[in-house]
Amino acid sequence: MPAQAETNLDVYYAWPEHEVIHKPIADRFIADHPNIKINFRAAAPSYDEAVQTLIRQSMAGQLPDVHFVGFNVLRPLVARGLVKPIDDLVAANHLTENGYTDQVLSLATIDGHLYGLPFAMSTPVVYYNADLVKKVGGDPDKIPTDWDGFVALAAKIGALGEGTSGMY
Repeated sequence: MPAQAETNLDVYYAWPEHEVIHKPIADRFIADHPNIKINFRAAAPSYDEAVQTLIRQSMAGQLPDVHFVGFNVLRPLVARGLVKPIDDLVAANHLTENGYTDQVLSLATIDGHLYGLPFAMSTPVVYYNADLVKKVGGDPDKIPTDWDGFVALAAKIGALGEGTSGMY
């Protein structure tokens, strides 16, 4: 059986301090796939700067093979043709059977195609002061469940003055 050709993956991410996260993951991947080498480009100082760099690199035909961006910028990158769907990769690796739920995958699904996977996720928790909600005419048992309603309630609380912040 002939040896497989070596594959090189060019990876770009934001936040240089995240090297301590990415390097061990890459080392383990390389140990499992010795025919694949990973080259990390110099990390961008922020996600915003990473996206700007990706756009510039696309104009020069120098996009990385893998890059880490927020889901909030995925749609514009897909619209510019800077991201390719990974449906086949996900199906071949049975990711939905290994912890990636349909809800999680939907975050990076655009027009029926999957364009990315979450690297890290968080579940924001909202705390509120029931007394302040009541003070502005709200019902602490029926906090708004949409952003517009939530922001409107926070604005009312912030308008109370007295050093009160409506949202932090």
